[in-house]
Amino acid sequence: MSLLGIVSRAPLGVDALALTALGVLPVLAISVASVRFGRLYRWHKILQTGLGLLLLSALVWFEWDIRSIDWRLYAQDSRYYDTWVMPALLLHLLCAGPSFALWVYMIPHAWKKFPRPTRPSGYSMIHKKLGRMAALGMVATAATGWLFYYLAFVC
Repeated sequence: MSLLGIVSRAPLGVDALALTALGVLPVLAISVASVRFGRLYRWHKILQTGLGLLLLSALVWFEWDIRSIDWRLYAQDSRYYDTWVMPALLLHLLCAGPSFALWVYMIPHAWKKFPRPTRPSGYSMIHKKLGRMAALGMVATAATGWLFYYLAFVC
């Protein structure tokens, strides 16, 4: 039994990241809605910074976990191990890499370029465009991560 309450062969760090990815999407939606519909810029900043720290913490734990053990040993019993696991991982990494890079770029730049108290500025349009790409990237990262998780550690 794993953290997620389903039968999983995944290491604990992988389970934790899968659970984090599941929780991030609703919080991301609330954060985007708070700024788009409520103009709650400070709340958006707090949520996004918190999400960034949560994801970074989960990712560090995950990376430590999979590097200290061989994740393939946990996944080799999957009926898809020799067919779909590696393509799913590659697809996930193609989504996760750019998404991570955008978050790493956007959070410090937003802290630096937006005035205090937080409100729209000359940087807003760039931030909005990058934010849309980052949000789509996060959705794609979560979806492909769950696909990989399912194929490698549940099936």
